[in-house]
Amino acid sequence: MKGKVSSSIKIISINIFLLFCLLIIVDRIIPKITNQISGIERYVNIREHDPFSSYQVKADTTNVLINIDKNGFIIGDEEPNSDEIDYIFVGGSTTECFYVSENKRFPFLSIKLLNEKVGGNSYGFNAGLGGNNLMHSYIVLITKLLELKPKNIILMNAINDFSYLLSNEDYFKGPRAILNSNKISLFSFLKKIKDNLFPNIYRSIRSVLMINRLGQIPGGPDTGFGDKNFSYEKNLSDYSKILDLFIQTCKTYNINLILMTQFNYLQNVTPEEYLEYNKYNQKIREKSVLNNLKLIDLDSLIPKNLNIMSDGLHLNNKGSILVSKIIADHLYKNIIL
Repeated sequence: MKGKVSSSIKIISINIFLLFCLLIIVDRIIPKITNQISGIERYVNIREHDPFSSYQVKADTTNVLINIDKNGFIIGDEEPNSDEIDYIFVGGSTTECFYVSENKRFPFLSIKLLNEKVGGNSYGFNAGLGGNNLMHSYIVLITKLLELKPKNIILMNAINDFSYLLSNEDYFKGPRAILNSNKISLFSFLKKIKDNLFPNIYRSIRSVLMINRLGQIPGGPDTGFGDKNFSYEKNLSDYSKILDLFIQTCKTYNINLILMTQFNYLQNVTPEEYLEYNKYNQKIREKSVLNNLKLIDLDSLIPKNLNIMSDGLHLNNKGSILVSKIIADHLYKNIIL
């Protein structure tokens, strides 16, 4: 009996596979015999965490929880008690704090510490996502944040812009380009299978890889600098233009924008690359002065050592607590008082 059942399952599986292959062949033949040409569907890449998702990753010897709210924002270990958004932090993996305990991620903890100073009930939402550069952050701003009407946006983007522009020449090319199309390929087919059928297995496997050096964190900065022709001056100019767009959009919509330079202790870059990267933090300082914006200069305030970072760029629990205290003190002295 078992042999018959096993044989039947095999036959059914083979027939399903053959049907699937036949449908693909027919789909490819139809445009040839009907003189139809199918267009390519294009869409803007809004990079965010899936709303209402919840999962955990392994960090050192502990499991770290990541809980996402209805807007795709990472929340802390306490639920917000209001739909109003007083503070939202925007950036890449250094804002996301993927491997930091959920109650110690600085976007959440800094506002909690601020509440203790003023007796408030504000909440710090985390819109960071590994790999996001300033262009991605701007897309998040105009597609999601403007509708939510946040009172304060705290922005930190630098290293992902520097590395992405070096690797891909501009924001509109490369694997995380803004405009995408549904091109049919083996890679896109397998990626959709992974995204839709095995998202939890993928997250679990990638979390085990850890973050021993720059670029290993999921969605972290691009590596392989210098593989393409590029201009440091053009890249910095492109970054400056997007930063201007972000600043002016916030002003237009009466959102208080607070800029932050990026802490770092980079060791896997050349002296020339490190010098050029520092210009991005300097550009943030210049824009804050020109536009009369508050600045939290974490690049100058955070010690450059590995005691507070996992890999020279991403904070550990100790580092995130330190950054939280600095941000809370700044907001208290410069925003609240």
